[in-house]
Amino acid sequence: MPELFISDWDRAKLIAREMGYKIVRDFTESTVMQSGNLEEMDRAIREFIQQYPFIQYCYVVDKQGKLITDHVTDITNKAKYSIIGPDEDYSNREWFVGPVKDGKVHVVGPYQSKVTGALCITVAAPVTDTQGKISLARTSSLRSS
Repeated sequence: MPELFISDWDRAKLIAREMGYKIVRDFTESTVMQSGNLEEMDRAIREFIQQYPFIQYCYVVDKQGKLITDHVTDITNKAKYSIIGPDEDYSNREWFVGPVKDGKVHVVGPYQSKVTGALCITVAAPVTDTQGKISLARTSSLRSS
């Protein structure tokens, strides 16, 4: 009969996905993220990482999947992300394709991070302008604790 009940692991995955979905959705719908001002967005992302210490990293890519902000992460992971160059192409990533295609928040994972080795999920949402048109794609990765 155990197959009829949700496991603790499945419950933890569901909670992480729902929490990540809400946090990222709310953040990408904020005025500063919709402004398109990269300097303000960088500052907001840094504050976002500080506010949610379980977030491993966060960054913004343009509609072609090219990085337009730094990989913002806590100091313990900063050196690990330095291996990712500014010309990295994210346009074929599942987390990128979904939001650009349908304009919705997408959650990918859990999976093991290739950069840190941590178990994480990726939550990605389109960043829209004030008229609701997709202007950028954005992602944050939430590691499990």
